[in-house]
Amino acid sequence: SARLSHNHVGGILGAVTVAYFTALAVGRGLEGAPISAWPGLLLSEALPLVKEYVEASGRPSGAAEREHLQAGYRFFEELWGQYINLRGLATPSPPGTEVSPTFPSIYGPEERDEAYNRLFDLPVAQENIPWGAWDCWSAPMIAYDAFLGCGGSWSELVLRGVLHGGDNDSTGIIAGCWFGARYGLQGVPAGHLNLENKALLEQLGVALVEWCLK
Repeated sequence: SARLSHNHVGGILGAVTVAYFTALAVGRGLEGAPISAWPGLLLSEALPLVKEYVEASGRPSGAAEREHLQAGYRFFEELWGQYINLRGLATPSPPGTEVSPTFPSIYGPEERDEAYNRLFDLPVAQENIPWGAWDCWSAPMIAYDAFLGCGGSWSELVLRGVLHGGDNDSTGIIAGCWFGARYGLQGVPAGHLNLENKALLEQLGVALVEWCLK
């Protein structure tokens, strides 16, 4: 999708984040990787491959575009690096074990909206962001924050990832994708499964997964 509609460094890195976390959710590549380890793996495993791919594609056509790409990579690394520290995900732990994330003691709808709008109060965040998840940088991170904090609960995922005042259709569909890939329909109420064109969506979903796993 990044190549079709968001063909810039933020769009590319945002799309890769969503795809990579989906692969981890279904156990593709690094089977059993704890959810808390995903951001670290994104920076250490996926980002170098993105840089290699973009370079091999001949995309940087000049000095200006090369610097634009490098600036985007630096921003991405700093953003996720500070998020890792913010949630305490850098704490050493035995391989394959979850690190318990650090969330504010009071983190209700109002607090989440403020955090999402300000991109978690990170110093690197842009000023005057109109609403949370309005761009390719923040949407995957907000979706991940909701997924990380939901504890495998669908209702909590909806509260955190969908019912906020920002671009919640983007964060909701991303977080919901990861939830389904990781937990299936566990805890999803029947009313949420009565979808328009459900059979077609299921057929397309199965075909997409089978294609990805080839």
